[in-house]
Amino acid sequence: MVAVTTFESHETARVGTVGDRLLAVVALAVALLLLRLPLRHTTRVVRVARRAGRRHIAPKRAATLVAAVRHAGRWWPGRVACLETSLAACLAAALLGRELTWCLGGASPLLPPSTTPGSRCLATVRWVSTS
Repeated sequence: MVAVTTFESHETARVGTVGDRLLAVVALAVALLLLRLPLRHTTRVVRVARRAGRRHIAPKRAATLVAAVRHAGRWWPGRVACLETSLAACLAAALLGRELTWCLGGASPLLPPSTTPGSRCLATVRWVSTS
């Protein structure tokens, strides 16, 4: 598995169905609102959302959701970077009844996030880049 890198964060191609793009807009709006609250409230919502996702999401489907969120972020006049994109993708997957884990923190370029010493992820990142 390969985590989405910062170089891919500028990719804003329109992908997915109209439903995916609408879901991405809703999830991005909720993510932007959640990130204005204290982080403990945001992480609590993410934990509840993870429980809603009963099945793991397919890597290709996760990549489509991430790309749809990035495309939706083009229209937001404020900051939509990796934190906002990853939270919105996690929430979009939960709205579909799928599990996509939100992982906070930096990762070493040499080690995957789950093996970085001292990292504290809510769980493992489950999306794969398509490039």
